[in-house]
Amino acid sequence: MEKGEESLEDIVQKLHKQYKRICGVNYPHGYIPPYCRRPIWKQLVGIIAALQRSNIAHMDLKPQNILRVGNVLKVCDLGISKYGAGFGSDETSNFSAPEAMLLQGRYDPKVDIWSLGAILYYMTYGKQPNRDPGNRSWEPPYGHRVVADPLLHDVLVKTLQYKPHDRADLQTLQRHPYTRLP
Repeated sequence: MEKGEESLEDIVQKLHKQYKRICGVNYPHGYIPPYCRRPIWKQLVGIIAALQRSNIAHMDLKPQNILRVGNVLKVCDLGISKYGAGFGSDETSNFSAPEAMLLQGRYDPKVDIWSLGAILYYMTYGKQPNRDPGNRSWEPPYGHRVVADPLLHDVLVKTLQYKPHDRADLQTLQRHPYTRLP
């Protein structure tokens, strides 16, 4: 068994503090620098791909459940994961998909797609997205500017859709230019 060195939450907070020292109060490219955010995103997409190949929905993805081991991110706390498409949800995370929080009964792997988007949103704005069905969850929090990267914005729009059938699937994210560019 490997021991994680730090959680993604710790990594993001550390990067934010460093970025804030360099840029001052108004960080023009998000909560953490884009050159740090994109490699983390790529690893997260890879983690979900590995889970989906095994027909597993994690159901509780959040920065605290992603650990760095060397230079690799690994997921932990599979305690409420579900094998295959099924019923019910025990999900408790604030990074959870709306349908999981509403306990609608059925879930599918798109619950993890929302969580990926919520984590990317957190790395971009330092806050969690709004889950209100009347709001556009991908919009920046009050007082924040939209990050200038149109590819990042597009991924946020595709992942943070309130209804699962409107949300991107894993293959779309794997092919997306934001994921594919270096």
